[in-house]
Amino acid sequence: MSPNFYRAFEDRHRGSRDTIGQRLGVYLPFLRAARQLHPDAPVTDLGCGRGEWLELLRGEGIAARGVDLDQDMLAACVERGLDVQRGDALAFLKALADGSQLAVSAFHLVEHLPFEQVQILVAEALRVLRPGGLLILETPNPDNLAVGASGFYMDPTHERPIPSPLLAFLAEFLGFGRVATLRLQESPQVRGLASVTLIDVLAGVSPDYAVVAQKAAAGISPMDPGWMAMNEAFAEEHGVTLNNLAERHESQWIRRMRRNEERTIAARDAAVAVRAQVEQTRVAIDAGVERVALMEQRVQAELQRSRDALTAVYQSSSWRITAPLRWAADQARALRQQGPVRRMRRLAGKTARAGLRPAQRLARRYPKARQAASRALHAVGLGGLTSKVLARFRPSVGHVALESDLTPAAMRVETALRSAMAQEQAKSGKALQGSR
Repeated sequence: MSPNFYRAFEDRHRGSRDTIGQRLGVYLPFLRAARQLHPDAPVTDLGCGRGEWLELLRGEGIAARGVDLDQDMLAACVERGLDVQRGDALAFLKALADGSQLAVSAFHLVEHLPFEQVQILVAEALRVLRPGGLLILETPNPDNLAVGASGFYMDPTHERPIPSPLLAFLAEFLGFGRVATLRLQESPQVRGLASVTLIDVLAGVSPDYAVVAQKAAAGISPMDPGWMAMNEAFAEEHGVTLNNLAERHESQWIRRMRRNEERTIAARDAAVAVRAQVEQTRVAIDAGVERVALMEQRVQAELQRSRDALTAVYQSSSWRITAPLRWAADQARALRQQGPVRRMRRLAGKTARAGLRPAQRLARRYPKARQAASRALHAVGLGGLTSKVLARFRPSVGHVALESDLTPAAMRVETALRSAMAQEQAKSGKALQGSR
């Protein structure tokens, strides 16, 4: 590998010193509790890298030493005055005395080792720890599908991902008293999301996890403040699991499906109600149509009975016998309403109109007779009076006398007749004047 490559790679993809320091703060409750059990015991950090953990422990007043093979990484530690040395992590661990350490830590180291060496590291850590001491192993979390399928292989020095149940079982199998798995570095939004998307399930699981194992502590009282603080640290849960996100996502979809099902049922019930209402309306309309038809039949039957009764009355002997009485009663009523003079005028006009209609028809049918009658009337001096009477009654003679009702041919014939009558009247007038 090229010089400085891994240092540059860590600077870009691991995160800044401040970011890593904040993330490592999650282990401080464990170290503070362990320190109450063994105040003067040191901590060994295997693969210390840039020294963020060593610097954090120094701030807590805990003695710590780091070991790493990368010279560029160690240079960053030396710049900050940290106690580090270059060397192989396993060799350094094997050289430590039994029961001499408060804690052994390895952050993102075990994924670089073959599993046989991981087993040796865990066994040697158990040997060098004091009773109640801690082993902290942090590594990428393959339960995060994006990490396990892609992100893990960004580092070319990685061997293979280690599932958290395997690493926890290894610590238990080799003799540690209790083991906790801490899932770390997930987005705060994922923890608080009420709605979980598919991408949250695939990439939202805690990207790192740590196995924190405690060596059995015979002879330490359960009421010891350090032991009680350690119990609290082990009892706290950390991170988001794949099962948790998957269950939330599934529950969310189940709720959505139930809501959709409820909406579908509600829509179906509404449609059924509408169909029932439409059917009721149709039945009511049909009943109304039937009632209207029945009423129409009844009205027609009643009208027919009335017509039949009226016809029977008109055709009865009593109606014919009482006709003069009804006429006399009508004339008396009209006489009271119109007065004697007006009533006589109306009767005269009516009689005249009734007589003029047949006379007019005869005059049109027999023009020569009309001419002869006109000459005779003028001969006896009644021509002018007759014209005035005709002029007075012509508008009300009826349909036969209206010029607007005549065809064009009939109008031409009537015009010719009027012209002939006018000529005859003029001749008659001249003859009368000559005789005088």
